[in-house]
Amino acid sequence: MPHRRCWIVALVLVTALCVGAVSILVTRHTLDGTGGTQHASASPADTSPAPWQASGTLLAVPGTTGPTGLTLAWTAPQVSWPIAGYRLQRDGHDIGESGQDHTAAQSALAAFRADPDNSAAYTTATRYVTVTGLAPLTTHSFSVEALDEHGQSHPFGKELTITTAAASSITDVLSMGATGDGTHDDTAAIQRAIDASPAGGTVLLPAGKTFLSGPLQLKSQLTLDVEGTLLGSTVATDYRSPDSAQPKPLISAGSDAEEVRDIRIIGGGTINGQGWKTVAQQQFAKGNDSTVVSTGLLAAAQDAYARSALNPSASKAYQWRSSLISVRHTTGLYVGGGLSLVNPSMHVLTVNDSHTVTLDGLTVDSYDTNNGDGIDFANSQGLDVLDSIFDTGDDSVDLNAGYGTEGEKEQPVSDVWVFDNYFRHGHAALALGSGTAAGISQVLAEDNVVNGSASGLRVKSSAGNGGGVHDIIFRNSALSDITEEQGEPFVVTGRYPQSQAASTANATDGPLFHDISVSGCTIDTTSGPGIAITGLASAPPTRINFSSLRFTHAKPAQISGLQNSSFTDVTSDLGAGFFAQLTDDSGLVFTRTPR
Repeated sequence: MPHRRCWIVALVLVTALCVGAVSILVTRHTLDGTGGTQHASASPADTSPAPWQASGTLLAVPGTTGPTGLTLAWTAPQVSWPIAGYRLQRDGHDIGESGQDHTAAQSALAAFRADPDNSAAYTTATRYVTVTGLAPLTTHSFSVEALDEHGQSHPFGKELTITTAAASSITDVLSMGATGDGTHDDTAAIQRAIDASPAGGTVLLPAGKTFLSGPLQLKSQLTLDVEGTLLGSTVATDYRSPDSAQPKPLISAGSDAEEVRDIRIIGGGTINGQGWKTVAQQQFAKGNDSTVVSTGLLAAAQDAYARSALNPSASKAYQWRSSLISVRHTTGLYVGGGLSLVNPSMHVLTVNDSHTVTLDGLTVDSYDTNNGDGIDFANSQGLDVLDSIFDTGDDSVDLNAGYGTEGEKEQPVSDVWVFDNYFRHGHAALALGSGTAAGISQVLAEDNVVNGSASGLRVKSSAGNGGGVHDIIFRNSALSDITEEQGEPFVVTGRYPQSQAASTANATDGPLFHDISVSGCTIDTTSGPGIAITGLASAPPTRINFSSLRFTHAKPAQISGLQNSSFTDVTSDLGAGFFAQLTDDSGLVFTRTPR
């Protein structure tokens, strides 16, 4: 399959055709032609496109083209001067500059920049904009210009022509018998609305209502528009699956027996899994298999049911918990548009064996639940994460490619773009592994703020997992208060604690880590090593390159078993002491870096 960013023409045609009958109700305030003057700070580091991206390409973010608007994003143009901002045109007329959508993520990023304590932090650029106010089935041309530090505009790339979607039918779940009072079980009524919706239709959960529900099954060419609250049932037996191996999620799509496509979960409302008790504002209880009975809601009910009805061990019973949303064998999934996903029993969103997934304008809140990953993206290709807030109990964006010799037979993870997001708590903003068997590659994370997490980039695996991680770029981001858990901004380890049985983690090669680049970041305050690398003697990480990094109030790096890698323009207020703890390394090159 050709790489997604290399066939923009095909993407535009697919967007126009596949979503032509799908209604996406964009509720965010966005560019409407009024223009603006706000500029981003000039970029101090590399802003060239990733090697697998076409330079300066304008594209419609997959899944966003609706009857009245769409979201546009663009890869970085190749220029020799600092870019201070971007200006958009529609049909030859200016419609304003990027960074003025007034979304939750943009507000969080603006608050971070306004804090005097962050005055020296890298200022992220904004390379997307959501356009509204269009009419259904109308064709428009869009172009983008880069702004230099003097405000002069410089066009780049080709114009993009898009036809908006047709207006579609809307099925209000109230018309199908849902009560929306938060106490009566509305599962059957919501599922009737889903089943009755025609191809390209929208199922609406209206604002001001709370819909109590058990598991729901989505189908192809459907938009689920949650403007009110979808509240997950806390009755464990509601989530029983036919084989009982794992409980059903609250929302599912696709299966090993059924491939689905073009599914959108959107709206200005909330999907609440009621997994754990609330212990403070914006914080849920952190439980485990011994405390879940007192800290959990659905988690406690599911643990108790699994122990009694399924009779597994205590640790296995505890794993019988539902994720909020799970999809398999799905092509074209969009989640966002102002939506909030909160308080899962297990993870927030899991994606397996799928293609073309977009998280856009999403707020994820699972802090401080046990597990509680934001998205687990496994054996899948094509993930865009933008304009979102993550506050999670575990990894925020986790990429996983399986374990051992069986995992090596599966599909790899590739073609991931994570940009313009705000990451709060979490074990890592971007985690790669620990499942690495089929390989993880072509990942670009840029222009993000990581504030209060345990790590910005965490590459992790273990002997026996196999495969590896390569062609990764993490750049142009601000990291602050990296003090949760181990508090290590950048981690590469081949000695991650093995969670798989020996019969599963049975690969004889790897994991191999190579060609990973970290550049253009500011890092302020860590509780652990500023850079933490632990290589396996049998598979040492190589070509792990760091450049244009500024550490303040950070602990010294701890690097072991690293080979043939470089550190260029890496500075710390510790001076040469930052690199005092290097062991069993070879072929390291330090350029304009105190050592």
